[in-house]
Amino acid sequence: MSKYLDESGLTYLWKVLKNTFALKNHTHDYAMKLVQYKSTYTATGDVSTIPINISQYTYGADILEVYINGMRLDNTEYTNTNNTNITLTKAIEKGCKVHFIVNKATNT
Repeated sequence: MSKYLDESGLTYLWKVLKNTFALKNHTHDYAMKLVQYKSTYTATGDVSTIPINISQYTYGADILEVYINGMRLDNTEYTNTNNTNITLTKAIEKGCKVHFIVNKATNT
């Protein structure tokens, strides 16, 4: 299976993941819900720093997925050190679309 998913594969994966799931530890049971946020950026020139544009994203706590023109990037192809943007290892050209998906676990 390819590591890249097309739109229908992502939709199916999201349907599976968005349902409530349970986490257990030694003394407590926790019910967590997965919430997903999305944004898209279209490059206006050759750029390597891309704004995430998802205010709910918390670096280090949430799962960030990055796609360029539909292809998911491996975490070696960009760096992310804050809540606001990523830096690509190679600049993208004008017109390229960068899609961000943030998966956030919440107990509310």
